[in-house]
Amino acid sequence: HVRDDRPDAAGVRVAEGVSLGAEEIVLLANDTVELAAGATVATTSGSRGSTVDRDDLTDLKLNLAGNDAGAAIVAVSDRSLFDIERAAGDLEVGSIAATAGSALVTGGALHVNAPGEIALDSDIRARGAVWQLGASTVRFDEAVHDDGLTINSGLLARMQEAGSLSITSSDAMEFSYAVSLGTANPFDELTLAA
Repeated sequence: HVRDDRPDAAGVRVAEGVSLGAEEIVLLANDTVELAAGATVATTSGSRGSTVDRDDLTDLKLNLAGNDAGAAIVAVSDRSLFDIERAAGDLEVGSIAATAGSALVTGGALHVNAPGEIALDSDIRARGAVWQLGASTVRFDEAVHDDGLTINSGLLARMQEAGSLSITSSDAMEFSYAVSLGTANPFDELTLAA
């Protein structure tokens, strides 16, 4: 399957108190995807507290080109695993602001990908799910950075609940502290790529 999406919105904001629920929810914007405190984005499996078998998820290629090549995407899905392909060239840099007090809930797949800053402070409830995280730069660090994805000890602890984990960086992956992944609960699959 190939989906050629064109995000028309400069920004997508899920406001405080708003709950979105479906088998698949994709938030895609050229500028910023924002989840405000009190916002919830949940799949059916996440709402039921169940897990979707990885083999039941369909690989879906998402081609982003032209003005949309730098778009930010946040998705929870009981249907799809997304493979983002970004065209080369000058990119408008999309970012993600998933603030503390918001929630991303799924037993299927969680996909977070942006070339700009990713602040992933949401309450992520995705035990046994496939986690797909992608950024320009990925840092395992307690310090806050204004670009890429910073994985602090809190996010690292939540990631340990994933069934499968993929972390990709188009530039660099930096480690400022010792990292153990999948040692207490082994992942079905672990991918670190830069």
